[in-house]
Amino acid sequence: MINPDPSTLQSKSQKKGSQFACTLCQVHFPTAEELMNHCFTVKHRRLIFDDTSQTWKYRDPPPTYKDLKLCGRSLMCEYGDNCTKAHCQEELREWQKRIKSLRKRASDAAKRGLLSYQDSLLEEYRHSNDKKMIISDTVPDVSISCDPDIDRVYVRKKGAQYTWNFTIISKEPLEVVALLRQELGAKFSLSKDANKEWTYSTSALFKKKQTGYKITVFFSSDHPGLYEQWVVFDFNTRPVLATKNQEKPKITSNLELWNEESLKIIPLVEREEAERKLLNRYKLITTDQINGLINHENYKHSMHNFLYQEEKVESELITRLNLRGAAQLQNSLSDDRFGLKCAYTGTLLASVPLSHPLTPDAPQGFILKRQNIRSLVHVMNNNDYLGHIYEAEFLKDAASETQVVLQLSKQCCTDLNLQNGQQCEMEVQFHLNRLWFCEMHKAIDDLPNLDKALPDVKSSKFCISSQSHTGDLNEKQQAAMNFVLGVTGNRSRIPPLLIYGPFGTGKTRTLAKMTQALVQQPQNKILICTHTNSSADLYVKGHFHEYATVHHEAKPLRIKAKERNPRSTDSITIQYCHLSREGDQFEFPDKAVLDSTRIIITTTAVARFFHDMKLPENYFSHILIDEASQMLECEALMALGLAGKNTRVVLAGDHMQMGPKLFSVRQDKCSEHTLLNRLFYYYQAENSDIAKQSRIIFTENYRSTKDIVDFVSTHFYVGKSDVIKARGNVPPHPHQHALQFHHVRGECCLDPTSMSWFNAEQMLSVVDIVQGIMEEWPQEWGDKDPGSVCVLSQGIQVLEIRQRLRQLRMPRFNVENAENVQGKQFRVIVISTVHTKDSLLETDRTCLEFFNDMRMLNTVMTRAQSQIFVVGDAAALSCQQFGMCSRVWRSYIEDCINKGSAHNFTLDSLKQDLLEISELCRSEYEDSNDSESTTSEISDTEDPILEELLDESKDINVLLTEEGLFPVFQHEQFVSSVSNQPAVVDEEQLLTNSSTYKHCELVIESFYSAYARPLDEPTLRINIMGRENIGQAFPGDKVTVEILNETNPPMGKVINILESADTVKEFVCTIESYDNQVMTPINKCITKIYTPFSRDKPDNIAVRNPENHKIKKFIKINEETNRKYLFVVKVLQWRKFFRYPLGIAVEVFPKRTTVEDGLKVLDIEFQLRRTLSLSLRKQMQDIQGLNLFDKGRRDFRMLPTFTIDPADSQDLDDAISVLDLGECYEIGVHISDVASFVPKDSELDKYARQLCTTFYPTGKEPIHMFPKELSTNFFSLIPNHDRRAISLIVQVDTKTHCIKERSFWKSVIRSKKRYSYDEAEDIIENHQHSDLLETCLVKAWTFAEVHRKLRKLDDWCYKAPDEDVALGRRQSHQMVEELMIMFNHMVAERLLFDEKTRSIAPLRCQDRPKSEKLTDLFDKNASLIPLSVHFKGQVHECELNNQGWIQNTAMPNLQDLDSYTWASSPIRRYIDVIVQRLLHSVNDKKNVRYKPHDIDLSCKEFSRKNDQQSAYERKSCALHFAIQLSTQSKKKVAYIVELNASGTNFRLSFPLNRTSISENLDIMYRDLQLADQPEFDEANNCMILKWVRRMYSFSNPHILAEVKQQNPNSVMAYVSTKTWKFLAAALREENWDRLSPLIEELADSSRVHECPRQFHERLKNATQFRKSSEKSDPMHAEHYAELSLRIKPGEAVEVQLGTATARGLNDTSNSTVCCASKI
Repeated sequence: MINPDPSTLQSKSQKKGSQFACTLCQVHFPTAEELMNHCFTVKHRRLIFDDTSQTWKYRDPPPTYKDLKLCGRSLMCEYGDNCTKAHCQEELREWQKRIKSLRKRASDAAKRGLLSYQDSLLEEYRHSNDKKMIISDTVPDVSISCDPDIDRVYVRKKGAQYTWNFTIISKEPLEVVALLRQELGAKFSLSKDANKEWTYSTSALFKKKQTGYKITVFFSSDHPGLYEQWVVFDFNTRPVLATKNQEKPKITSNLELWNEESLKIIPLVEREEAERKLLNRYKLITTDQINGLINHENYKHSMHNFLYQEEKVESELITRLNLRGAAQLQNSLSDDRFGLKCAYTGTLLASVPLSHPLTPDAPQGFILKRQNIRSLVHVMNNNDYLGHIYEAEFLKDAASETQVVLQLSKQCCTDLNLQNGQQCEMEVQFHLNRLWFCEMHKAIDDLPNLDKALPDVKSSKFCISSQSHTGDLNEKQQAAMNFVLGVTGNRSRIPPLLIYGPFGTGKTRTLAKMTQALVQQPQNKILICTHTNSSADLYVKGHFHEYATVHHEAKPLRIKAKERNPRSTDSITIQYCHLSREGDQFEFPDKAVLDSTRIIITTTAVARFFHDMKLPENYFSHILIDEASQMLECEALMALGLAGKNTRVVLAGDHMQMGPKLFSVRQDKCSEHTLLNRLFYYYQAENSDIAKQSRIIFTENYRSTKDIVDFVSTHFYVGKSDVIKARGNVPPHPHQHALQFHHVRGECCLDPTSMSWFNAEQMLSVVDIVQGIMEEWPQEWGDKDPGSVCVLSQGIQVLEIRQRLRQLRMPRFNVENAENVQGKQFRVIVISTVHTKDSLLETDRTCLEFFNDMRMLNTVMTRAQSQIFVVGDAAALSCQQFGMCSRVWRSYIEDCINKGSAHNFTLDSLKQDLLEISELCRSEYEDSNDSESTTSEISDTEDPILEELLDESKDINVLLTEEGLFPVFQHEQFVSSVSNQPAVVDEEQLLTNSSTYKHCELVIESFYSAYARPLDEPTLRINIMGRENIGQAFPGDKVTVEILNETNPPMGKVINILESADTVKEFVCTIESYDNQVMTPINKCITKIYTPFSRDKPDNIAVRNPENHKIKKFIKINEETNRKYLFVVKVLQWRKFFRYPLGIAVEVFPKRTTVEDGLKVLDIEFQLRRTLSLSLRKQMQDIQGLNLFDKGRRDFRMLPTFTIDPADSQDLDDAISVLDLGECYEIGVHISDVASFVPKDSELDKYARQLCTTFYPTGKEPIHMFPKELSTNFFSLIPNHDRRAISLIVQVDTKTHCIKERSFWKSVIRSKKRYSYDEAEDIIENHQHSDLLETCLVKAWTFAEVHRKLRKLDDWCYKAPDEDVALGRRQSHQMVEELMIMFNHMVAERLLFDEKTRSIAPLRCQDRPKSEKLTDLFDKNASLIPLSVHFKGQVHECELNNQGWIQNTAMPNLQDLDSYTWASSPIRRYIDVIVQRLLHSVNDKKNVRYKPHDIDLSCKEFSRKNDQQSAYERKSCALHFAIQLSTQSKKKVAYIVELNASGTNFRLSFPLNRTSISENLDIMYRDLQLADQPEFDEANNCMILKWVRRMYSFSNPHILAEVKQQNPNSVMAYVSTKTWKFLAAALREENWDRLSPLIEELADSSRVHECPRQFHERLKNATQFRKSSEKSDPMHAEHYAELSLRIKPGEAVEVQLGTATARGLNDTSNSTVCCASKI
């Protein structure tokens, strides 16, 4: 124990001469008093209590550490570093060690006199068994007074100052005065000096008389809020006197409980006969505990036992409120809180004082507030009871914190002669109204059988047929519809369908759609039951009101309880309710009314009345129970008991939302007592196909924006953000984060009327926020709608906020209690949490839902569509002592801090507040000894429902390889030895020899090869071969390169790294097979990375936080890890002479991934993740406000203009117009004028320059070069919107279609219509057109066709096949392509014509083919070239596929034009923006802002980024193709491009599938399961492959002969040379009359599909094989057939591709190779 005796402080301190020294802080003080004040400063205390003495491996332990535990979800903990539980045993042990170390440091500091008086006193207080013997609010022979007499101060404005004056009279001398608390944002001091932290003083300063003292405490603050302070007066004895030390009284009752069975009780109102029978039938009894599983034998007994147990616990809680006291009797009671209350004639009101405060935070207060309570009173006189016990009415609205008000019955007042104004002693006992428990007991016994409660799923057999898909349901929702509508079989054996779904996944909508479909069948009658009336009303208003106006058979009957007031029901729902004849109350319908309708909607509580009607069995064909996770199983039985054997039952709900409130089980176990959850476990245990089909989990959210869905998914469901998918396209706020937090502490006060809490400061903040929401309402949310904003709080705070909004004339906003919004949704939710850290220190926190009920918090947050605002005390919400929700709140607040959406608060201030709370409440939670903290092992169990939800998110899987996303790329070879360290060089010396050394930017093409581009000569390329020459550089680094030789291009070596690339070096990797501490990036350009194991966790990969490098979790390395995971590795450094750089794993992906996960990997690999800064958003707003008509811009809006693009395209950057002028017509090509909006080097320009091009993932939304809002809207030429454009107007002769004039204009256009390519194709094929735009489109096509022939000459009839466009449907594509080529060509000519741009115009070009390559091509294919339609006319200018950008020089023919550039796609290509700017300079006669060097750099950079985009698109396509192959193999046409006589493989190419399949694929002979070694036929230059297969047929005895005769090649037809020449000639001449007979003749002659020579050879070989086989093995001839195939370079084969697993990676293999024949 640490003794804070003030008399010993001076002797313990470190003196130096006459000074007192703090050896920790290295400062000196003239007095011990000043030293003690220093020891209580934040800086000094952190040196003691913050552990900086050594480097610890794991996280800091939580601030309060009595009960340290292991986290049950350590590998996927959603709280990460915020988790207050240890993530492994090693971390737990380290925490225990650190706590011991901290205590030792505090003890050592105390021994040295360096522990503050306050900390010493608190330490003594914590370890005392009797706290009152250490600190007390009274001390014998001491009197104290304070002016003013307040123990706290509430600051409402900045700069507030207060003082307290204490007067103390004491016989014993006062030794020390100290302030115990440090309040963030405020300063309490014993000194007037505002700059002096004076929290400790000896009494000499304050003594006025021999026994009297005057002490003044000064306060100042610049931050509004509630502040408290504890002042301690130490008289050198124990206890010390403290002016703030409240102990919470324990609530107990010593009164003898009344037994209603043995005592006569006079009821307030006589019960009906049915109620009396029910109460007598189910009397509260003591039950035995049932262990084990529920089965048919014990089901009802178990349900009854549970209800009895819950009733017993609640009864015991409510009896704690029993009291005896002096009651004041009055016939009326007046109070400002509730107005005037008058007793009925002959009755009296009794006000009875409470012995302890009554608040709704304790369980008994909660029950009193929510349940129906019976009050029993017994009047007493001198401790003797008078008369009988009488039932009285408990008036909830008149009860206060200090008293309850009862209305005594007339008989009580008469029998006892009670009078107004009389005071009498009275005992009051509270009992539960048992009627509801009895109703649930009855529901159990009313259950006719257990077929639905315990269905026999093992013997159930049924088939589910797919129903017609309406298109407005997703896959899971349609599956639910199919189950209910499409099941055929024995209806009595079909188990209930369970629908689970997190918030907003469309459960209610699916049930409504299901009902609408069922009611179409006249034999169906559907009962829909919900838990709450609001949800039942929502079915009527939201799903059946409009539908029933058309489909009259779907008009529902809404049944409500008689007790409810019709005026509280909305005007739509009331139309469908059953009312009394007078219409002033609800009425339960008779059977005739039920028979007249086929949809009944009610609550399960009201459904119990149907049992009294004795309805026939199977009266309801379907019973749908919504909100089944919110009601007890016994409540659900009230509806389930109405099901006959043939009744179909559906239960829907979300077990993570607000559920039943129980007191007999742990709060986290409440959901286990719902029917929906029990059946889930029941089905899961059965583990049959029927059980799996009978439960469906919805995972697609349609309510909320992605940020809200991700947060809720992570923290309330599965610990991951990508399992619940945001599918609703809900618009977020464009300028604000979806999660907002406003730190407002204020003062939390108890309202005595409602017995609930309110916080005025938070109320004012909520009002300000609501006003701000309306002022900043974004256009994306539609019209301003106050009704879509909901403020949520609890108790009186709701009424206060509602009243304040009405005063401000803002009544349309919804203000509700949290429990009233289930099933509803709002655009914005504003939450006021009310309580503060100070109120929670003194409050029973059991029933504070915002702090202690995770499901309620989940329910509240998930009402929001676009935004959540939370107003509360950050420290109170984040402190684990204040409830089970603290970790969620901590994560929420820190997320807001990180996203800049936390107001009035910082992370440092949060940590300081939590430290302060931990100092004050450790005493309640810590052990009284100095032993290790207790630990609690938590079994690693997960919620089975959430586990299934997590598993279902992985249902579409595809493996990734270490090279990329599709395993047809070359493998990186293992490197045995390489030196990565560049030499140390002197840069100044290098610059003197600039011809040998160049400063360059490095481009790495593979692990072994790269090239460098000199910064001062970007057109020069220096090749770098070998890893030793690349050194330690990464792609994009600025390096010094030594030129090794003067070849063309020269070879070089990296000798120094000048500047690292401005990119995060994070790479997606697999574990190296040779060394588990080495990671291999899937990007072949990147070196391997060394990721060392943790010393304490060998053979585990530590996944760390990328910022602070703290370990988040460990992944055990084994075969499964190598097979399953990809790791994102961040490079930290690369030390000299080390082979690989040092890195850490920061993220984990599953290799067997979905498309979305695969694209995430691509985004990391290609570094595509970007964010929009606030300044960029501001620039975007500014440009969208510009006037479209700037100087010199023409108005072309009247032209008939249209666009043609892919159907899913959003960035429409080109449009076409046609204007008929009679003898001539005008063709207009209009390109979006992006450059006019984007100034050079502006932030928007830099943003676009980062990517240089838009990236298009297959089937997903593009990653736009410009922000999406601009690319798809403001820049895009969407129909019926005015847009700036650069227009090329070409005047064309109508007869010849020759161009007469052309001109460029800045313009404003207005597209009239958007066509897809397919729509345009249909218009072109249909020659009759009445529509103007269609006529214009055909005119443009005609022009394009004419000019394509003029440009291509003899090659006009050839176009390379396109994988995405069907052959024969390419005319619209060719038209757009030709017009864009014309535009780009004419832009190039315009720039070359002008002197200013001639030398800097970026032109598209390609190198001429190398002569030796052409010679080789001619030699190999001399006989075939004359037969080629395409190649014959192109021999003299054969093109190679190594395109690039260069400055204007002599260049070969590209696009058959003498000059060409790119200017037609400025929304998606950055080089087009540059060209537009040059064109503007020419047309506007302004100076050019680019220099030749700038253009050179830009062209090279664009070429590189464009190559990256192409690679990205190929990998994206490959990913999709791999997924398709994983479910079903596919046949593809391939060409044999390489075959060697002695080789072990041949190589295939897929020219028809260049985007989805790698260009070359090697097929190993050993994988083909051949019957013999391949045989090379030298004469025919081909390889003969043979198979032997066993074949049987019971129906066809000639199967073997037929198979041998078949030609397996279905993709080729034999055409004679003569016929082929005729075909080619007719095609070039466009002689269609000659071409058609040739094609028909070809079809007739190609039935055999092979030439006669090949046929006879194959037949001969088969005959010889058969004869030899028959001689050797007669049985062989009967069952085996030989198949042979000749493969030859240049021939085609049909390949069946599938997937296989190699080393755990996805692989394509040729499972079947059909046949190839010679053309």
